[in-house]
Amino acid sequence: MLNLDKIERVLKSGDLLDLDDEQLSAELETFIQTLEERDRQISETLETLLEEVEELIALSDELDSEDDLSR
Repeated sequence: MLNLDKIERVLKSGDLLDLDDEQLSAELETFIQTLEERDRQISETLETLLEEVEELIALSDELDSEDDLSR
């Protein structure tokens, strides 16, 4: 089985003739599934980070409000 790096090189070089149709289809499907999984993981990470940033902003706003009240 080809690894992702080799598939990427083959796709970038346009040298798809080295792969037969069945092998090409299988390798491209695997490559696409891997990319989709990476995209999903990245999206989940970004959503988590966004939630954390929103919480930090809310806490910062609360602290600013408390500082204003104590003056």
